[in-house]
Amino acid sequence: MRLYPSFLPFLPSLLTSLLQGKSGVDAAPTALLASGLLDSLHTELGYTVHHDGQVHSYKEFLVDPSDDPVFRGMKKPKTVSAVTQALADQVYEHAKEGRLVLTLGGDHSIAIGTIAGVQKAVRERTGKEVGVVWGEFL
Repeated sequence: MRLYPSFLPFLPSLLTSLLQGKSGVDAAPTALLASGLLDSLHTELGYTVHHDGQVHSYKEFLVDPSDDPVFRGMKKPKTVSAVTQALADQVYEHAKEGRLVLTLGGDHSIAIGTIAGVQKAVRERTGKEVGVVWGEFL
């Protein structure tokens, strides 16, 4: 059985500027795409790549700061929750088709949405739970 990855690059510029405060992490997905990552996965590894042609910022989910106060140390909880749900839904749409989903981002803020979307699809397709292998690349 061959796995065909589905790429849903996600540019967490909204989340990293609100949560992380480190400049430059927003550029990671764009830089990976510009370097030819998708072409390499297809030509060098033989994967069929599904990609929607954009890097997502999810700016439409930005909640007014006066309506999104810090809660138990979490900055912008309403915004983060909305973006996490949108990403989970997007990942789910590809994972339910049996595709391996690789979400590209600049920091850890994309993990919950990615895992939630994959878990929902795997549970529906197989009745099983997923495990997570966490890689941090410097």
